Amino acid sequence: MVVASGPETSPPGLEADTLVVGLLVSTIGFSLFLYGKKQGRLPQAITGLVLMVLPLLSTNAWLVAGISAVTLLALRTAVRAGH
Repeated sequence: MVVASGPETSPPGLEADTLVVGLLVSTIGFSLFLYGKKQGRLPQAITGLVLMVLPLLSTNAWLVAGISAVTLLALRTAVRAGH
């Protein structure tokens, strides 16, 4: 039996950093969604849904973290504006 030599690579999206960032972002999204749903706050509920789905759409941890940060800043701006 011949075994290929070389660096081991994970399938796309299954690297440790991507999984950890995805879990963190999804957990924050789930919490925001529950808060928004229970309190009747639409911006928090929508932001929560976006953060829960986002890690499923990208395999790059830095991209997920960046988009999450922009999404949370947009939520903060919307809440400060009175929505």
